[in-house]
Amino acid sequence: MSPFARVASNPAAGVSGLMEGVMAPGQVLTAFKAATPCLGLSPRLVYAIDWLFRFTRPQDWGRGGC
Repeated sequence: MSPFARVASNPAAGVSGLMEGVMAPGQVLTAFKAATPCLGLSPRLVYAIDWLFRFTRPQDWGRGGC
């Protein structure tokens, strides 16, 4: 298995919670929404991700929550 395939098979493997300095998932969502024009994402996809954020809980964002 190539290194790319290994990462692609488990994209959350290196994630261990919010980045240092980020206090709330809402900050992540705000940054994502600000970046969407540069990313070229459709408004429907942005809305869907916004909607899915509502179903997360604080423990989902901590270490081991992935």
